Amino acid sequence: MKISDLSKDNISGAIKLGMRIFPWADDTSEPLTGCLKASLDMKGHAKELKKMNIKDIKYYLAIEDGIVVGLTGLFSYITDADGIYWVGWTCVDDLMQGKGFGSKLIDHIIKVSRDEGKRMLKVYTNQEMFPAALHIYEKKGFKSVSMDSVDMGNGKSYNRLILEMKL
Repeated sequence: MKISDLSKDNISGAIKLGMRIFPWADDTSEPLTGCLKASLDMKGHAKELKKMNIKDIKYYLAIEDGIVVGLTGLFSYITDADGIYWVGWTCVDDLMQGKGFGSKLIDHIIKVSRDEGKRMLKVYTNQEMFPAALHIYEKKGFKSVSMDSVDMGNGKSYNRLILEMKL
C-alpha cells in the first residue's frame, strides 16, 4: 500500500470510494466531493471554501495495486487558532478494512501535521456509525472532548463526537 497526495489523476477513484462509504456525504455542510475538488484548486474554489469556513485543505489516498482503497485529509477552519488541523473525510474500502490501511492513513496525517508545526489535531466522528474509526483514533492517542447533535436536514441528525490530540 502506498499513500499518495490526491491528484487530478486519482480524484475520481477517491470520490467513488468516499461516496460508497458515505452516500450522504454531499448533503452536508462540508460536502465530500466539494472538499476533494477544492483541495486540488483552492483559489478556484475560494467561494465554496469560504462558505464551508475552510482556509486550508489537502487530501491523501491509500492506493493498493493502482486502486484507491482509502482516503483522509487535513483542513483548518478560518475561525481556528493557528496550529490546529482537523481530520477530513476519512475511510477505507469495506473489503480492505482490518489490514492496517486506516491506521497508516492516520499515521500519515499525524506526521504531516507535526512536520508542519501544528500543535493539535482534531476530528469528529460518530461512534454508533463508525466504531472502527473511533477505535483507531483512540489507539493513536486522540481523546474525546465533547459531543453534540448535528442536524443533517430532512429531520435527520447524528451525535457528533469530537476528539483531539496534542502533537
